Amino acid sequence: MEIINNQLVHDGIVMGSTSVLYLHHQELRGVNGGTVRCVRPLPTLPCDMVFVAGDKIVGVESKMPSDLLTSQVTRRLHRQVALMLRMFDVTVVMCRGNMVWEEDVPKQLVKRLRKDAETIIAEFYQDVVRWEMLGVVWLWDGPWSDLAVPGYLASYKSILGGTNNVLKGIAGTDRKPLKGTLLRAIPGVGTTTADKLVEAFGSVGAALSAGDEAWKEVGATKRMVEGRRKALG
Repeated sequence: MEIINNQLVHDGIVMGSTSVLYLHHQELRGVNGGTVRCVRPLPTLPCDMVFVAGDKIVGVESKMPSDLLTSQVTRRLHRQVALMLRMFDVTVVMCRGNMVWEEDVPKQLVKRLRKDAETIIAEFYQDVVRWEMLGVVWLWDGPWSDLAVPGYLASYKSILGGTNNVLKGIAGTDRKPLKGTLLRAIPGVGTTTADKLVEAFGSVGAALSAGDEAWKEVGATKRMVEGRRKALG
């Protein structure tokens, strides 16, 4: 997916203006028109919504708390996030209504996993931290109302687009480079290798999306390559 002449283009097909929030036709039913456009179906995309923030393409997966938890346990969310990290500049998971609590754990899930709700929640948030280390943005206070979602996402555009980048605010205050921090979460990847990967591919996202052989050419070991694959699910 790319931006060409202020138009969002996917697989050679022009979706439309970069000012529009594009929805899967089953999302936010009744919300359509103006700066919101339903697509039937959202072409070959692993998420519910797509919009442009600054010069970045943002993919959004939207879920209610119980559905978010079930998707994580069944690994469906892992597969979606892995694809989104490869496809978009910014990957967002939006939880509608609130954070996930023990009362959101379905009884059938407790029975199926043979774990208590407290353990299931703890493991869920451990996965959240892993995803955050890979660059996934979590929005925990997404509105219940479908009508409020477009405005809610629009309020984050300047942040997601990098206009209010926190790293810019602290530029020059830390003598150590931050560019390879996320990659160092992968087993075996140290500061030197992380910096080499970012320099070779241009960004952390591009490095994560690169193939195994490309990593090996930069000097990554088999352990690092396997660690990256596991981290992406």
